[in-house]
Amino acid sequence: MVTLGINMHHDASMCIVEDGKLLSFINTERITRIKKDRELNQEVLDYVLEASNKSFDDIDNIACAYFRPNDFIKMYYAEEYDGFLHKDNIKVDWDRKVESHNKYGGEPLEFGYEFKGELMQLNHPHVNNDGYTVSPNFFYCHFNINRRCIPGYFVNHHLAHNAAAYFTSDYKEACGFSLDSTGVYPIGSSMFCRATEERGLLQHYLPEIMLGTLYQERCIDLGFGDGTFKAGSMMGLAPYGKVLPIAVEMLDEVIAKNFNRKITNRDSSSLRWQWYKLIRNIPIPKEELHYRSEKSLDPTLIKPDSKIGRDLSASVQFQFETGIMKYVKELYDGLPYDNLVLSGGSFLNCTSNGNLRKNGPFKNIYLFPACGDDGTALGAALWTQHQWFKIPRHNWTNKERMYGGREYKKYSSGDLDYEKVIEYLLDDNHVVAWFQGKSEIGPRALCNRSFLADPRNPNIRDHINFNVKNREWFRPFAPVVLAEKANEWFDLEGESPFMLFASQVKKPELIPGVTHVDGSARPQTVTKEDNPKMYKLLKLWEQKTGIPVLLNTSLNLGGEPLVETPEDALDLFYRAKNNSKLSLVINNKIFN
Repeated sequence: MVTLGINMHHDASMCIVEDGKLLSFINTERITRIKKDRELNQEVLDYVLEASNKSFDDIDNIACAYFRPNDFIKMYYAEEYDGFLHKDNIKVDWDRKVESHNKYGGEPLEFGYEFKGELMQLNHPHVNNDGYTVSPNFFYCHFNINRRCIPGYFVNHHLAHNAAAYFTSDYKEACGFSLDSTGVYPIGSSMFCRATEERGLLQHYLPEIMLGTLYQERCIDLGFGDGTFKAGSMMGLAPYGKVLPIAVEMLDEVIAKNFNRKITNRDSSSLRWQWYKLIRNIPIPKEELHYRSEKSLDPTLIKPDSKIGRDLSASVQFQFETGIMKYVKELYDGLPYDNLVLSGGSFLNCTSNGNLRKNGPFKNIYLFPACGDDGTALGAALWTQHQWFKIPRHNWTNKERMYGGREYKKYSSGDLDYEKVIEYLLDDNHVVAWFQGKSEIGPRALCNRSFLADPRNPNIRDHINFNVKNREWFRPFAPVVLAEKANEWFDLEGESPFMLFASQVKKPELIPGVTHVDGSARPQTVTKEDNPKMYKLLKLWEQKTGIPVLLNTSLNLGGEPLVETPEDALDLFYRAKNNSKLSLVINNKIFN
């Protein structure tokens, strides 16, 4: 069975899954070059089809994790089933199509032309006892793409999150916890799941945890901007501050469940009131404030990297971590499993993840690299195949979890001169842009789209932030390390191939370029099986320097998505090289 998985929310994405195996995956932003792009289009569809070596006619069904139909994709539900799935009554004619005169042309189906029923509305109504509108976990529908009607399945957003984590893991039994910054309703912000080999993945209950919204709102309050884009900035600043006593006093109030029911009416919301209560109780020098319009919700805005801005960032991170630990323990007490799978954009917080791994109750923790909304396209496809059609699970390798893009053969002839790359890395403040193979799944640079540099250089972080990437001075950089040497350099048990756990650096004086101000780093461990080229480069680097670690950060400039094509990489290279010593490696060719 071939399923097209789609996510039409922010971080829009598509993937092709065949019998439980991922064949291709891409975010729209990598194609359109628009950060966090929400739209899907023909170019994105063409990409995943080409990368998977499939044609449009090979697609048996579509699984959608979120529906906000655009002109490219229309979604219909069968009126006679009232939008809900009644398994015994469903009859699917898999061959039923509306033919087009050309492969990609033609207008979308006219309303009601083939299937009677209304166009699917956002959050097809299902009201629970508390009066909150949510969507059912799963129902049958029809999609129209390029004038072909295809059987489809809608999978609840958080169920798709958990499915991406559980079905790509190695666990037979696990607890699942997904958490997003919904900004709407407590009941739609998180989900606890339980999973077993016999029953698959099932919703346990909706815990109404809104810590993700806390982080989102405080990003705005502190002047960073929309947390969807800038949460990483506040996380990076937090270690420079100290947790405020008032933040500790307010902890239970802030991390309580369902603390923010009035988020759509911010003037009277409890979250807004907590913010006023917090800043009213601390002295803030005028020079640490920006002034805004009197009509603004908050007439004062704290400068993000001021002293009080740092302390407030540290306080928010403290409250977030403490709350996450509390609710993970609640989940652990309710289910008899040793394994935990985490998902949702909130769990891109590596510091919190590292704390859970080191101090939490679960024996094992796993996150899929695309644990944000982009990964729900895969989660919807996997849940549909494994849970509904009972297709057996696939045994995933790390490489399959990390790389989902297409291969670019350009500049692949000949052999790569590794010694020349090492020579550049040894040159003071020299940065190497590294482009290899398939692009990464998720937002982290997992050694196929990376900037690389010497981690021994104490000035390299400032150099890359200011002269290469053009971003805030306090943003740290991650290390990539040989997997077999990782525990010699980092307080890390087991592997960390997806760069989603922070840990303390054991020898910070030797690798200051990747050591944050609090002595932490978010390492990526690499094996020969995961990435042969990076493994070979690290081995040669260790022979030259005695250190099996390189600085590794995403191959993009500030505010831009990761590069996807060789042309994207060359464009970045020529724009960035004016301010720094920069080389570019595309497959086996080096550009200077």
